[in-house]
Amino acid sequence: MAGKTRLSDGAGSSGFGLLSFFWQDMKPRGGGKRKSKTESQFQLFTERRVWLYLAAVATISIVNLFAQAAWVVASHNIGWDPWWLGMLGIDSSRFDVLGLLASLIGLSAAWGLGIALLGCFISHVKWVFLAGMVMMIAGASRMLGTGLGRLILLAQIDKGMIPVDSFVDYYRSGPAELTSGTSVPAIAIMAGAAVIFAGLMLLKALAWPSDAVPRVSLGASAAITLGLFGVVFIESGFAPVRMLTLLIAVLVGLVVLPGEVAQVRYCAIKQVSAQWCWHPALIIWLETLLAMALPLVAALDI
Repeated sequence: MAGKTRLSDGAGSSGFGLLSFFWQDMKPRGGGKRKSKTESQFQLFTERRVWLYLAAVATISIVNLFAQAAWVVASHNIGWDPWWLGMLGIDSSRFDVLGLLASLIGLSAAWGLGIALLGCFISHVKWVFLAGMVMMIAGASRMLGTGLGRLILLAQIDKGMIPVDSFVDYYRSGPAELTSGTSVPAIAIMAGAAVIFAGLMLLKALAWPSDAVPRVSLGASAAITLGLFGVVFIESGFAPVRMLTLLIAVLVGLVVLPGEVAQVRYCAIKQVSAQWCWHPALIIWLETLLAMALPLVAALDI
């Protein structure tokens, strides 16, 4: 998805990412055409506004992640039921509207992907894409939170605090057991490596413009990448599929994230409306979660 599309009569951004789908719908301030009073008085798109929105999205996502993990540990529900529905006593085992609702929200990442893709094709209807992105981020946060909760429960099993078959998973038939072919310390190490990798890739993308990356950052990126590969391969072994998944994570971290940031800077230069600031904020955070989740998928053969 190369960002060669033209936002206006000016030169196109060299950024690489999803934001390029919406350039034709963005309305730069100024230009040859006369604008109405409403169009000429909109708030401007700025990097600062995008980063504030990104911080808000990231904070809510992380709170959602930890809330899901806490609920998984407290309830022993290792399925994908949302924590806030669980707190209300609504689960996916119910054969009624509420049970269906729990199932749909529990799998919101998949539904969100379809809605976001639709939003790319009808990009002028902004809320469709934004709704899909919110669903995917919420679903990804809950999935990562469920994984963290399972890790804590596995640690409790190893310590003999709880039995292996004391769990609930409404998305599977038969008794729910929690076992893992990988040791708890190994999972913790790989999870830590994935979090560090995603966090550093996000910071790198935000700190340095993609068209003027210092040489030291390239060396640091190589070291971070090699460290991630080393941790996963040492703990889980080498496999072609695992290698491919890790390469996709590196592509997202080293190419796509900096490309999205480059597009944000381009939109700020072209002075488009501030109403588009939510798009890059949601996109960048979802890609950060993807850079975090893919190494775990590779390492744990999920």
